Amino acid sequence: PSLGIISCTPAMVANPGVGGSHCVSSPVLPSYGATEGDIGTLERVLNDMVDDNGTGFMRSPNIPSKQTAVTVTRSSGIVTKGSCTVDPMGGPATCTGSYKISYSVEFDAVHSAGDVGPLTVVNSNVRLDTTSSSFLTTMCPVAHFVNGCEDPVGAALDASHGSFYENSASHTAVETTKGDQPSGTVELEYECESRVEQLPAGKKLTTSSDGSTALFDDATYTDNMNVGQYIRLSDGNGVDIYRRVVSVDTVSDTVTFDVAVP
Repeated sequence: PSLGIISCTPAMVANPGVGGSHCVSSPVLPSYGATEGDIGTLERVLNDMVDDNGTGFMRSPNIPSKQTAVTVTRSSGIVTKGSCTVDPMGGPATCTGSYKISYSVEFDAVHSAGDVGPLTVVNSNVRLDTTSSSFLTTMCPVAHFVNGCEDPVGAALDASHGSFYENSASHTAVETTKGDQPSGTVELEYECESRVEQLPAGKKLTTSSDGSTALFDDATYTDNMNVGQYIRLSDGNGVDIYRRVVSVDTVSDTVTFDVAVP
């Protein structure tokens, strides 16, 4: 709401790996210990995106509810436990097993409700660091596999998901669950009350000190009054205020309002 016109031309981004403009996010910096929303995580870079004009559109600081457009849930784990086998011909060891990293992006704010554009993975260089101590001492211990191990192969679930390695620009994240936010035209119908019971001339109402109740000096005025009806209060100069009735006491001739009278 009130975010103006969003203009996006991702094709104008010369280096997708840098991003940060034309509705292309800044790079995600994977960190196992990071919580989504921290600097460098997918949730943070999506909510920090700007359009062609350098204007942010994923945050709406003036709404009382959730102010960021998306919430990201990241999960990962071993899918198939693997092992490595020594190559009798002296080549790198052959390894098996698979590890999965999943990101779930939910557009769950008022200003991001409705149909949204697809998320496209324009660049991905996430890969296993074969030079790390964890790889060389745990996954492929050099003391045992003297010829090393074959490089792990990164692969997406299918062609609709972003590639695990480079050259991912043609892949779009899959919408596994269609959102239930409305899109299109919303029609509002109003019912106008044509019958108004005016307080008889010479009669008046008196409000309590906190403005929440009103006492009528006409003993019959509240007899046909019902909860949910509205009372119009006028200052006589064309300024009217309306208050909805939440309770009626026909014995004491008083009503209680949903909002106090000034």
